[in-house]
Amino acid sequence: MSKAKEVPAPKKKKRAQPKKKEEVAAPKKRGRPKGSKNKVKVAAAPPKKRRRAKRKKIKKVNPWQAAAEELLVAEKRECTLCPVEQYLELNPRKRNSGAAQKLGHYHGSIFREKNVPGFGRTRWVIGAHILYDWKESEVDKPEKLFEECINYLNYKSVVSDKTDKPYKTPRHGIIDKKPVTFQFREDVYGEGRGIMVLLSVDVKKSPFFWGQGISRSQIIKVENRGRPSSK
Repeated sequence: MSKAKEVPAPKKKKRAQPKKKEEVAAPKKRGRPKGSKNKVKVAAAPPKKRRRAKRKKIKKVNPWQAAAEELLVAEKRECTLCPVEQYLELNPRKRNSGAAQKLGHYHGSIFREKNVPGFGRTRWVIGAHILYDWKESEVDKPEKLFEECINYLNYKSVVSDKTDKPYKTPRHGIIDKKPVTFQFREDVYGEGRGIMVLLSVDVKKSPFFWGQGISRSQIIKVENRGRPSSK
């Protein structure tokens, strides 16, 4: 028997390959070439956190503490300033009319430097009445009486009655121990014996007194009055 002829396998057709696209050259970058002046930015290290220094606690010292301690030790004599109305001198019959009352009035007169040192700059004058049952023996030598009475008034101005601690600012300032003028009276507005005084204080305006102290400009205007001197 004759051998069967071998049938050759069909040839695979080659697929047509797509045409390659022409490569387009990339556009040239404008500007300076690398390495000339365009340096590469390096990321900076994050800043270190600074620790805040602990603040030292400063103890607040009341400036009137020393004055309060001195007045606490000083000899005192209990007395009070008589509360009066604003226009009481014009009509004293209306004393208990229910109007507002304060402890005195700022004086509108100008005092000489020898009588009130620092007048118009650091000291001002008030008119007031001190309620105190004085004795006949104290009239001849009133220096000690005034010193002890004013020590008591200054102590009440500086130290609080409720807390026994000094105020941030004195209520009606510090009164000079030496009064400008004084006069003993048998009756002060029906309150009993007392002393009519002009006192020197270191506060130009206080809510405890009527009005306010004279300024230095007002004093200069008064001093410049009169006929000019002939040359």
